[in-house]
Amino acid sequence: MPSKRSNDWLRFQGAHVPGTSLEVDQVDRIQRFMLTHRTECLNDGERNLTIAGGSFALCMPDAFDQL
Repeated sequence: MPSKRSNDWLRFQGAHVPGTSLEVDQVDRIQRFMLTHRTECLNDGERNLTIAGGSFALCMPDAFDQL
């Protein structure tokens, strides 16, 4: 889980995705899903995404494949 260490999170999280501002209840629902499935990365069929600051941000899970 990259968010457990700030250095890992900085390597994991990319740029925020414009236009993806989420309501608080949406963020809560998505984060519950992510916790249940022990992941911090979602995929929309094209990109890897995570939640950061109330919106989606790109993420790079490949940085952790070797760990």
